[in-house]
Amino acid sequence: MDQVQKLHSLQKLDETALRGQVLIPLLGRMGMQAATEYHGAREHGKDIVCFDVDRLGERRYLSVVAKTGDISGSISSSSGLGQVVAQIEQSFNEPYHDLFGMRSVTMDEVWVVTSGRVIPGAADTVMGKLSKTNLDKRLRIIWGERLVDRIDEHYPTYWNGDPESLDNLRGERDRLVQFLRNLLRKMGTDDSNISAVLSELANSPYWMPKVEVLNNGQWVVRRANAYAVEIAEAGEHYTRGLYSDHCGEITKALRKAQKAVEDHFFSVEELVDSIAKAVTTNDPWEFVTIYESHIEEHWSHFHYFGSDQLRYIEYLIDGLNDVDEFLERLNSRGLRKDTLQLALSVQLLAPQIAEYLKHVDSDSFRLFWTIVRKPDNCHVSFSYDSQPSESTEYFSTSHNRLVGVHSWDPPTLPISVTQVVEAAQEALRKHLETDLVGEPVDCAVAN
Repeated sequence: MDQVQKLHSLQKLDETALRGQVLIPLLGRMGMQAATEYHGAREHGKDIVCFDVDRLGERRYLSVVAKTGDISGSISSSSGLGQVVAQIEQSFNEPYHDLFGMRSVTMDEVWVVTSGRVIPGAADTVMGKLSKTNLDKRLRIIWGERLVDRIDEHYPTYWNGDPESLDNLRGERDRLVQFLRNLLRKMGTDDSNISAVLSELANSPYWMPKVEVLNNGQWVVRRANAYAVEIAEAGEHYTRGLYSDHCGEITKALRKAQKAVEDHFFSVEELVDSIAKAVTTNDPWEFVTIYESHIEEHWSHFHYFGSDQLRYIEYLIDGLNDVDEFLERLNSRGLRKDTLQLALSVQLLAPQIAEYLKHVDSDSFRLFWTIVRKPDNCHVSFSYDSQPSESTEYFSTSHNRLVGVHSWDPPTLPISVTQVVEAAQEALRKHLETDLVGEPVDCAVAN
């Protein structure tokens, strides 16, 4: 097959086949150890986990985020940046319980592997988002063409089904023998019996060994992977072998039911983790990314969340797009830095505003906000006794001393510092728009 045909054959695979038939064998042939499919319940972003050993004999853990199709620039799509970034961050942030080493470990490196393309600009965006925490230095992105190259170099027999080389077959045999040796030893078998069992297996090609379960059928294998085999004692009342027309053998039905619950509801645990991250971040776009990637699809399942709460998120997204566009226009005029200083300085006036409000006795009042522009020191100050001269850059806000909780409520509560500050922020934005459009804007805001 030529390169195009190879790429097309990869793109026909679903994610399960990509992980099991391509990536796990490929990782082993690239020198990675104990490549294990971790996709599913509690994966925390890790589709495959493996490790390498460095020159000091220390393990370096790698997780693989496996995707099919193109990685797009969309925040919300299943193949978009939002989900990919979230999986990468989960891979780094959520520990992996190394069953073989009996300890909790974090990933040293993450590979994002896709059988498709990475849409131009998408990789740069991923790297840019992760650069804030220096995670970009521990990330590799491998797209279809690069994946074909790696298979050609390390796993060429994948393409045409040619027999494995003798070296590979010997390596596979030695790993399986060592696994059986370790398993028998852990189960309490002495070395002489272990050697006898392995010799019989190796030299009796037509003999199928009999497997008997320990403790009169009371032990079952709960989980097995390249790191360990975990056994558990079966329930005392329902021994293995009890059968029902409704479900078949009881202990097998139990395992299937447990797996169904685990597979169906593992997303709840991830949802809780995502909610915790969403409500603690100070980055509004990070909040939106987490919401659109992990929370939005579950929203309708929780009926106590109504449309009122949903509107707040929609308002935030609209506001972020508006502010980003505004800041971009300011940046093109060289005004971005000054504007950020001005906006912050309004909030810093809160103590002065609070002191002023203590002495307001008229039903309505007007505040004048003066803009001072100095190198590295742009700020806003306010006055209430006189209007600044026309040569001074300023804007004004108008307020009522008493306000209602809502705009339609009777005015019975004293106006708060927060309401005055928000009115000033709104008026400042309108005033700054005059620098961009060159037209005067009415900046008075009534409360």
